Amino acid sequence: KNAGVFYCTILNGHETNTGSRYPIMLCGYDENYEGLTAPQGFFLYAIGNYIHDDEPWWEGIDAHGGDTLYVAHNIIKNIATPLSIFTNSNRGFTVRNAWIHGNMCLAPLQQTENPSTLYGNSFGGNGLYIYNNFFRNGGKAYQTNDSCGVYLNAGRPIRFYDNVVSNSHSRGIALYGTYAASLLKDNEI
Repeated sequence: KNAGVFYCTILNGHETNTGSRYPIMLCGYDENYEGLTAPQGFFLYAIGNYIHDDEPWWEGIDAHGGDTLYVAHNIIKNIATPLSIFTNSNRGFTVRNAWIHGNMCLAPLQQTENPSTLYGNSFGGNGLYIYNNFFRNGGKAYQTNDSCGVYLNAGRPIRFYDNVVSNSHSRGIALYGTYAASLLKDNEI
């Protein structure tokens, strides 16, 4: 019931048949994998990895749903969306119980040709703890009015504390559909 990627160096991640790049994909669910969801208690890890891509688009570490995720101590450079850990209720997948900490996310400064989303780093789910991370240049790859360093969505609750969010395109942190029980504390923006 455990799956993980530990202490790897990934340069220029694998390109899928859709042109997407996912250097690390933690699949709690993905419609391309026949809509299968990870069973309850399935532990997904991405710890201590170095990811760099010469084509700065798509996600560095991506999680489509899953229960009990640990994304920690990774360095992600020159990727438009360094971290994307999210829930999509329309497609039937949820992230539950995720700890995201100690990551260094350095998005590119230049606009990319094929952005995956509008946001620098994207998080959504139930019981997310996002702390002690460094997010730089978030949203610079997209450069729209909605571009932001960190996008928090659909959290029940999201705890976002002791992070640094610097040099974002138009917003440091954007909250959408995030519940009142969420906590933003002691961040440097």
